[in-house]
Amino acid sequence: MTVVVQNDTDDELRVDGAVVLRGDWDEVQTPQHDQRVPARSSVAWATRSSKLGAGTSGYLRLASPRGFVTLRWELPWTGAPVASIDSTGEGWRTKLRLETEVPDSVVVAVTIRFRE
Repeated sequence: MTVVVQNDTDDELRVDGAVVLRGDWDEVQTPQHDQRVPARSSVAWATRSSKLGAGTSGYLRLASPRGFVTLRWELPWTGAPVASIDSTGEGWRTKLRLETEVPDSVVVAVTIRFRE
């Protein structure tokens, strides 16, 4: 599964926490603690199942001076994937899109903005 974060704010976002509860982060696309997501940019990270029939699940928490945004996902080996996003602090406007057309290449796309 690929996680794409689009930072449409004027603030830099920072990875505050990133945990895969089931499965593993991809070796090439692993978020690092305190990794920066510059303003008006995007980044992609990926997870994969660590064994046949396991799927993947986890969360990613991003911080800014205005608060936090937390993304959670559950991608079972069989069944429908689920993702959610919530935020703390004032003024966040987030959009989550779960692309499941290709079952072995699910994408969770998150756009983060501030209310005008």
